[in-house]
Amino acid sequence: MESSIASYKQNGFLEGSKFPAGENAKRVIASDLAQSAGVPNHTDQAGPIYFKVQLNCQLFSLEDPARQHFIYYLADETETIGLDGKESHGPYAVISMVDYYLKKHDHGEKVLVVYCDNCAGQNRNRFLMAYWARLMKTDRYKDVETHFLLVGHTKFTPDALFGRWKKVFRSRNTDLPEDLKTTVGNDFPNTTTCKYSDEPDFKWFDWKTHLDERYEPVVVI
Repeated sequence: MESSIASYKQNGFLEGSKFPAGENAKRVIASDLAQSAGVPNHTDQAGPIYFKVQLNCQLFSLEDPARQHFIYYLADETETIGLDGKESHGPYAVISMVDYYLKKHDHGEKVLVVYCDNCAGQNRNRFLMAYWARLMKTDRYKDVETHFLLVGHTKFTPDALFGRWKKVFRSRNTDLPEDLKTTVGNDFPNTTTCKYSDEPDFKWFDWKTHLDERYEPVVVI
């Protein structure tokens, strides 16, 4: 995590307590999807074999390195776009969560810098590229820079956050998806945990169909 923040500092993305808005102001985010967490989960259970089927909850993390603030988005398999957790790791879900975050946390910046995993299913695909182009076409941002991490990377802030999250998760008794927000999520400073059902303005959107009709594929992606 410290190495990621140091990298952002070297690129001039951390501005301390001042965050100027305007044409040249930059907004930096780092995002990643984690493995799902199953509930119920008790610290004294031998393993998941004690439950025939656990309810899987998907975890998505967004980091604002300039403000050193982290947001977890939780959605259990009854709340995902597809039936029984399907489409929870594709462009549908990723773009919906990123778009909701950018709208809710807009501070007037006109340059967006994105760090994300080099995964074709989640980030490195034609639909994410079309979404970044759409942000510029609709004048929400003047420029969008996308930085894909090297395959096999080990030092990425969201990965460190997921590791810390899983450590706390294993030490807590959680019976319901809501416990992941109240019992686990509240254990971290500078962190906000949002559950899909608790966010009235957050709706899944069919981005694939919307973007496929309006934007051509990027040849090198």
